[in-house]
Amino acid sequence: MIAVSVACSYVLLSRSASWYPWLRGLVVVAGLGAVIGVLARESLARITGPLSRRTATAAAGAVAVLALTAGLAGPAAYSVRTAATAHTGAIPSAGPAVTAASGPRGLGGRAGPGVQRDTCLAARVFPAQ
Repeated sequence: MIAVSVACSYVLLSRSASWYPWLRGLVVVAGLGAVIGVLARESLARITGPLSRRTATAAAGAVAVLALTAGLAGPAAYSVRTAATAHTGAIPSAGPAVTAASGPRGLGGRAGPGVQRDTCLAARVFPAQ
């Protein structure tokens, strides 16, 4: 689940590559750290023996911080950007401005020229404006 969230965040943050480019790297590094931490927990316990309660709690806390950073850094940055921008009308657009791709996409239709197909579910549900 962490890996899927990181992949979706990376895809969505890639839409505006010039807006805080270091944020994509932060999301990937924190996500990889969280995934490795989750996978390594059992292996580490088998190699070193049972972990003390204090060590296990500290490790779980570190993994939780990495997972939360990876999962919430992109949405938090988009939220701050949206709140800091003056909007007119009923529906504000979220995040930084991105260049629009050409070619409309209808119900079940093919994408027009210049439209990238996203493989991420979140990118399909929340398309770029």
